[in-house]
Amino acid sequence: MKNLCVVLIIILHQIAYSQSEINTDPIFIVNGEIVTKEKVEKYIKKGLVKGMQNGVNDEKFFELKKKFKNKITEKEFIMLIEVYSEPEISKIKVKDLLNSNKKNSTIENEYFVKVGDKSIDFSVQMIDGKLMKLSELKGKVVLLNFWATWCAPCIREFYEIPSKILDSFEDENFIFLPIAIGQNPQEVKDKMMYLKERGIEFNVGVDSSKKIWNKYAKGSIPKNIIIDKDGVVSYLSTGNSGKSIDILTTKIKALIKK
Repeated sequence: MKNLCVVLIIILHQIAYSQSEINTDPIFIVNGEIVTKEKVEKYIKKGLVKGMQNGVNDEKFFELKKKFKNKITEKEFIMLIEVYSEPEISKIKVKDLLNSNKKNSTIENEYFVKVGDKSIDFSVQMIDGKLMKLSELKGKVVLLNFWATWCAPCIREFYEIPSKILDSFEDENFIFLPIAIGQNPQEVKDKMMYLKERGIEFNVGVDSSKKIWNKYAKGSIPKNIIIDKDGVVSYLSTGNSGKSIDILTTKIKALIKK
C-alpha cells in the first residue's frame, strides 16, 4: 500500500496531540487482535506491515463489536492492520520490505490549484437548504474542506474543528466550508445528525457529482484549502496528521489579522 508506513506514523503521532474531549484515539487491530500503539510502532520499525484499513464499514464494525464488546467504540476510529506471518517473514527479507516502503513514499501532486492561484468559483447546496457561492465570500478567510462520510480521518478531524477552529474564529471574518464529495444529500444529513448527537454540529455542503472537487483536487481526503480575503489560495493540506488542525488554526489566524 502506497505510503503505508508514513500514514501509520502520522496516525500514531496524532494520538499524542489530540485534545478532543471525546476519545478519538485509534483502536489498532493487528491480524484480528487488539494491540497497543507501541506494538504497531515495532511492526513499522521492522517493516512488517503488509496492509492497512483506516476505518471499517457497518458490517465489519458489528462483527468486531460482537468479538471485542465494549473495547470497540466508533467505527471511524478502528484501524485494521495486517502484518506478515512467520512463514511469509522467512521468505521475505526485512531489508527488502523496508526498501519497498521507501520507494512508495513519493507523494503525488493531487491538486489542480497551487498556493498563489485565484480560487475557482463555485456554488454548493448546503444541507440546511442554503446555497453558498464562493465568490460571495470575498473579504472573509475561507477554509474549504473536502470530506466524505466513509472517510475515517475526515471524521476524526471533525471532532477537533469545533473547539480549535469554529469557536476560536466565531466572531471573525472567517467561514468554514466543508463539502462532502460523491455522496447523496441524505447520506450526508444522516452522518451530520449522528455527529450532532456527539456534540459535533456545523453546516456542510454536498458535491454529489464531484463537480467542485474535480476543479480543485484528486486522490485522497481529507483535503483542506485555505483561501484568503482576496480569494487567493493560501495553503493546501492533505490528510489528518496529529498537528493538521493546529497548523490550519495558525494559518487562519494570521490571514484574519491581515
